[in-house]
Amino acid sequence: MVKNAIIAINKKIIYMIKILIIGGNGFIGLHLVKTLTEKGYNITIYDKSHVEYSKLTMCGDVGQVNFVSGDVTDFENIKQNIYYIDYVINLAIIYNEKDKNFNKINYDLPLYISSLINRFTHIKFINFSMMHINSLETKLMTKKLQVEKLLYSTMNKNICVIKPGVVFGEHDHFLNFFATLIKFCDIMQIKFPIIKGEQYKKILYPIYAGDIAQIIATLLQGEIHFHQIIPCIGNTPVTIVDIFKEISAKINRKHVDYKEISYQSMQKFKKFWGNSLMHFIIKIFMRQKEFIIDSHHIDFLNCKEIEHYNVSHQNILPNNKMKDIFDFINKTEEF
Repeated sequence: MVKNAIIAINKKIIYMIKILIIGGNGFIGLHLVKTLTEKGYNITIYDKSHVEYSKLTMCGDVGQVNFVSGDVTDFENIKQNIYYIDYVINLAIIYNEKDKNFNKINYDLPLYISSLINRFTHIKFINFSMMHINSLETKLMTKKLQVEKLLYSTMNKNICVIKPGVVFGEHDHFLNFFATLIKFCDIMQIKFPIIKGEQYKKILYPIYAGDIAQIIATLLQGEIHFHQIIPCIGNTPVTIVDIFKEISAKINRKHVDYKEISYQSMQKFKKFWGNSLMHFIIKIFMRQKEFIIDSHHIDFLNCKEIEHYNVSHQNILPNNKMKDIFDFINKTEEF
């Protein structure tokens, strides 16, 4: 009885801790809100989209999860919502390099929040970057790496950078992209495209989105040093071909084969896949209302390897507590 009372008191104390999640209405945001509400934190989601809002508000007690409708490009509005916050977590990202707000979201926003953290010293800032992948010198990765270096160089002990590798989980874009592309190849009677050479044999360490959320919770609880760059990877080494074969078997498309193509051909395929007219035609042809068609995921088919230090990195979570990607693929029903 005393133990239960102590747990209730601790949860009430944590409930007083307020977290602002910018761009938190997406895939990782959903997992993060679920985990942090279970720990008792008070969450405010700042986002323009209301798509997942009903799911998010159901994660905690009444009033534990709040939604502020706002544009992530409106820095002044973000500033007004930071005053009484203890932690800011930035998940905002734009993949499309042609978007007029590409630089503003991927570069200016985290640096602006960092400047606020320097003024409001009671606030701690967690910025999501991304794992650098050799051979993928995209504009997005370049921007993320620049911001990462600038944030860490400030030596502000209230700033932390999270670097996820390939992320999977319920309603993800990565595995669902593979499933969609395999189905498309089957219908069109073509082979699944993989970049030519040794690249497809290189190792990825996909991490479950819920495990990233657990790492954030560990960070908030003060169990690890805050001011650092934290690579987040899974415990299962896999190749692109491994994932292709596992998903093909899961969706009964074992007969679909893969084909190595040149980098130039892959770029042409990416352009074809990203065409809005093709999205409409493919949706009708495949008779699916929703599936992943983000062309930037084709970049992962070009990958060589994740940063070298990533492979030997010791995860914050014990390996036996992290979700295995093959186990997830075999158990999921969403493909």
